[in-house]
Amino acid sequence: MRSTKLLVAGLLTLSLAACSFDSEPGSPSPTKDSPSPTEEGPQPLSEVGSVTELRDALVEAGYPCADWTQTNDVANAAESGSCSEEDLLSTYASESDRDAQVTQERANKDMLREAGIDPGSTIVGPNWMVNLSAGTDIEGIHEVLGGTLIS
Repeated sequence: MRSTKLLVAGLLTLSLAACSFDSEPGSPSPTKDSPSPTEEGPQPLSEVGSVTELRDALVEAGYPCADWTQTNDVANAAESGSCSEEDLLSTYASESDRDAQVTQERANKDMLREAGIDPGSTIVGPNWMVNLSAGTDIEGIHEVLGGTLIS
């Protein structure tokens, strides 16, 4: 858990120059060890073994995935796939691969904003990323999956 805190701190440092960084107050932290003593809440998603495991967690969080296709097209990812034309799920073999993709994702979002296009949001976990389109209940999914929200 301590290494996760250090990783999140590193990601925050990298993000200061590029994009806005949104984190909902009260949302689950990737380092949360146990549920609230008064309420059994969702536990953050830790590392996943495959992109299909990530897809299953996303579906369990309430995201529809009627048209799953595993493509493995993301350059820095070990695996990737999508449930629709508006989303992208990816897993990473190392923190450095994931961090390289986060940097690319931020640059892509900046270009879309400059073109007047809403880039949607991305949730980044220990070895995974979920890119979701604008209009998705990103806050609800973020609450269940945990991770860091990049808008």
